[in-house]
Amino acid sequence: RKARGIVDVSSWKQTGGQMGSNTAGVYEDPKGAKHYVKTPNSALQAENEVLASELYRMAGVQTPDVTLSTNSDGNLVVVSKMRDDVRNATQQADLDAVQDQFVTHAWLGNWDALLNNNTMMDGQGNPVLIDAGGSLLFRANAGRKGSGGSTPFGDVVGEMDTLRNPSINPQAARVFGKLTPDQIKAQVAKLRQITPDQIRKTVDRMISDMGERKKLADTLIARQQDIITRFG
Repeated sequence: RKARGIVDVSSWKQTGGQMGSNTAGVYEDPKGAKHYVKTPNSALQAENEVLASELYRMAGVQTPDVTLSTNSDGNLVVVSKMRDDVRNATQQADLDAVQDQFVTHAWLGNWDALLNNNTMMDGQGNPVLIDAGGSLLFRANAGRKGSGGSTPFGDVVGEMDTLRNPSINPQAARVFGKLTPDQIKAQVAKLRQITPDQIRKTVDRMISDMGERKKLADTLIARQQDIITRFG
């Protein structure tokens, strides 16, 4: 089942090497645009990252154009179009804008949203999530969540607390720990606008394994409801 389009990168020229935790490189397409091509450990992990980007955009968070391709071994790789209009988030106004994405990061279980410049700012001062690889079922290159004693991606959104806890996630807590209940409630109201049907259709389009697809959609819907019930 071809659940999503696959871009042909066979003619692209490699111009740079790995910048993150997965095997990857920088490639230039025939039009001169640069892309970061990442090789996750499995097809599901590749699909998981593209799905996460889709869900972020659905929630109003900017991400690069992210698509799938296949490498010479026929395995799926993730292709992210690189942007030259972004900078580090250093100013207070930047951090205030990043705060507005807290509930979305918690919903999608992104423990690494504020690590390694994964979130940057565009020319208008809007946050751009450069890398969503630590969202949903997987942790960047550390395997599936729930393995090795890590917390699984489950129906209860523990990230609503852990992303604000300096002893667990100090980078995130420095930004999100200052949020007030009213600010969080306003973010939850935005999350509520995404319908279960929209979630299911997006997951269905991106995840090819039928069992994983249904389970992940059910989990995302349960997580959304958990946040609404406890914080909305």
